Amino acid sequence: KSDKEVASLRINLTYGDMNRLFFQNIASLSRNASDDVPYGSFSDYVRLNPYDSPYNADGSLNNDLAFYAANPLYEKNLSSYIRSRSGSFIDTFRIRWTILSSLRVEASFSYTQTKSEGETFYSPLSKRFYDKDAAKRGSFDVSNGTAVTLSGNAFVVFNKGWGRDNANLLSLTAGVNVESAQSESHSFSALGVLSDKLEHPSMATGFAESSHPGGSEDRSRMLGCYVNANYIWGNRYFVDLSFRYEGSSKFGDDNKYAPFGALGLGWNLHKEKFLDDVEWIDVMRLTWSWGYNGQTTGSPYQAITTYRYDNKNMYYTGVGTVPIRMGNPELKWQRVLKNNIGIDLTLFKERLVLSFDYFRNTTKDQLMSIPLPASTGAENITVNFGENQNTGYDFSVAAQIIRNRNWAWTSVINGSHVKDRIKRISNTLKNTSYQVDLDSPLMLRFREGGSQYDIYAVRSAGIAPATGQEIFIKKNGEYTFKYDTEDEVVVGNTQPKLQGTWLNTLRYKGWSLNFVFSYTFGGDTYNKTLWEKVENIDPRYNVDERAFTDRWKNPGDLSRYLAIRQTTQTYNSERFVERLNELWLSSATISYEFQAKFLKRLGFKRLAVGVGVTDLVRFSSVKYERGTSYPYSRTINLMFRPTF
Repeated sequence: KSDKEVASLRINLTYGDMNRLFFQNIASLSRNASDDVPYGSFSDYVRLNPYDSPYNADGSLNNDLAFYAANPLYEKNLSSYIRSRSGSFIDTFRIRWTILSSLRVEASFSYTQTKSEGETFYSPLSKRFYDKDAAKRGSFDVSNGTAVTLSGNAFVVFNKGWGRDNANLLSLTAGVNVESAQSESHSFSALGVLSDKLEHPSMATGFAESSHPGGSEDRSRMLGCYVNANYIWGNRYFVDLSFRYEGSSKFGDDNKYAPFGALGLGWNLHKEKFLDDVEWIDVMRLTWSWGYNGQTTGSPYQAITTYRYDNKNMYYTGVGTVPIRMGNPELKWQRVLKNNIGIDLTLFKERLVLSFDYFRNTTKDQLMSIPLPASTGAENITVNFGENQNTGYDFSVAAQIIRNRNWAWTSVINGSHVKDRIKRISNTLKNTSYQVDLDSPLMLRFREGGSQYDIYAVRSAGIAPATGQEIFIKKNGEYTFKYDTEDEVVVGNTQPKLQGTWLNTLRYKGWSLNFVFSYTFGGDTYNKTLWEKVENIDPRYNVDERAFTDRWKNPGDLSRYLAIRQTTQTYNSERFVERLNELWLSSATISYEFQAKFLKRLGFKRLAVGVGVTDLVRFSSVKYERGTSYPYSRTINLMFRPTF
């Protein structure tokens, strides 16, 4: 059993008049406490052999399972624990001064502090130490950290409207922003606890082997200024212009500052005379935007050559240092060029609302940390490795199907499609492959012109009925029993063709029912369950029954899986790539809002109560295990929302 407790408090204080001088301070405090199971993940239960009994003949717990496996019931009765605590405090002060009807000044200052601590203790009686000396059984892992962020933003706004009903409007904004972030962490690991009851790190006999106290300290700064301009002509046409010049300490000395600009255009067609007589169109708007924004990802010291002291390098003149990261003074901002065109429609007196956007986003100077050869003396370097382009569309359809005095039914469906293409990558990355999963043999590779979500494997014609061997297809189309990584090609893509949600809200008087479906279609997945539990099995652990019923056994068998005897080599085979289509009910909520007449007696303006659940049911085209590392939970939420 694991548990998590969350508590939060928010205080909002306001004073003044929004049309003159206005002050606001919002303070929030939150605390999280969680306790996890220290006797293994749920996958440890799943792979235990069914012939092992958790109890001995005399009824005591069995701590001698096959192949030195741990008995979770036995581990549960030890004093081991995994605890984590965290808390945050956020205070934001805002001031707004309206100097003239068309001129105002605003400023905000924010302070954020987060603290976290964690402690993991494993009893010396735990099976994980069965092959250790008595003096090295039992362990502690202790960590804590603090982070503080200060930020400020100040700007001036000028608005001027003219014409009939102020149909023409000019808005100008200019401001500056600043941010300072600092974090610090400490950690250590200890071994050797002489008793199951000594649950304090001071009781350990020493640090873990080849370890020492650890920690880190990070600092970063940001400074920027910006100007925005917006012009609306006749409530029909509008233009948005923005320019930002921002700097960050995370980038190289030659490129700490970078400019970002954007342009947006819009046309309200429903304001044109040729649509005056079309009563069923409430809103018809065309929009287009183009511009850059910047992303400050990565380590605060990614552009600086950094070292660490190593007590293995002790010299007469002092202790030596070892390089960790090679600096890159030319490291640039990661920029995204966004190009978007869209249409918004509101029809039939707001009974139907439609929107569609087509976009093309190009990420330039992408940041990536790449490993370096040992001859360089450093472990890695952060570089701008290339460009990646995403094209696709988003859509949304909202309909008020029923709308009368007592009943209302609103349905909203939205979706998106994204296709990516790698336009340019570095030579180092061309020769690098990344695993889909740490426990999976299948690789994702980056190739110019390809997708970062492409799955590479050798094509397969299935299992030969006569021999039980796999028949591979070479790049030239020839069939062979010999596996060769040079024959790997693109056999799938993990990016779905379409994904989104379907939201429904049904109301009757004070009652409200909400349920949300999520869906994903057209993507490919590597079925780890088939690879790990059916074919590439470990005979020491429990497996899927298909390992015995569906694998090749005798000449003439038509089977999808290799013979059991062939478990010595793992192939990147197309056989485990499957099309993933899923639909699941992600959440459902029922609530009731009390009537105002009843609330006046209690001193409330509004009061709503309700209950909600998540992850109720799921339909999938792929049969695979879910929640084996940590069980998926059907969360129940209780809602009490008063307004005074």
